[in-house]
Amino acid sequence: MASQGAEGGASALSDMHAKWSEKGAHEFVPTNPQSFANKAPAMRPPRGPQNMGRMPPIAMQNPWAAANMNFMPEGQWNVQAQFAKGSAYSAVKRNFAAVWNLKADYRALELQMCLNNHDFYPECQEVDPGSFILIFEKTWQSAAFAISFDDSSDILKTAGGKAHTASFSNETGKWSKEDIPMKVHQKVLQLQ
Repeated sequence: MASQGAEGGASALSDMHAKWSEKGAHEFVPTNPQSFANKAPAMRPPRGPQNMGRMPPIAMQNPWAAANMNFMPEGQWNVQAQFAKGSAYSAVKRNFAAVWNLKADYRALELQMCLNNHDFYPECQEVDPGSFILIFEKTWQSAAFAISFDDSSDILKTAGGKAHTASFSNETGKWSKEDIPMKVHQKVLQLQ
């Protein structure tokens, strides 16, 4: 999606929104700041004698400029920094999703990069070749993943046919689908 222009990215998001709606989702909010870059009006520099002759940083002139410069602030809104620190899982219960029927040569890092391009930021763990456990910070994220990518073949590299996804409910201890591979289920039980 990074190689597509602004029009291609918007088209991909609207296609994903349509798939999401067909599967019963009620809300779709893309979180990629790149899709909104340079759409906000520029902020005026502060006025007054103390600011004469000084220009504020580019990010203050245009709040969306930070997204174009790959500027990621530290703190609660930087999801990638939270995952890198490991703090996302220390105080909260893990939320699981699974994906299977992917190509056997797909690696966890490659899958994670693909999902990051589509605004999903899980920790990916390979269970078997072509089967992965995804760990999300929030329950709704794992459910959104399962709804968005189930029975798809256009985003993830499949082993023929369509990718299969499901989310795990910590409250009930059940999957959103019945046909979960046994090794995937056993891995989630070990990780809990």
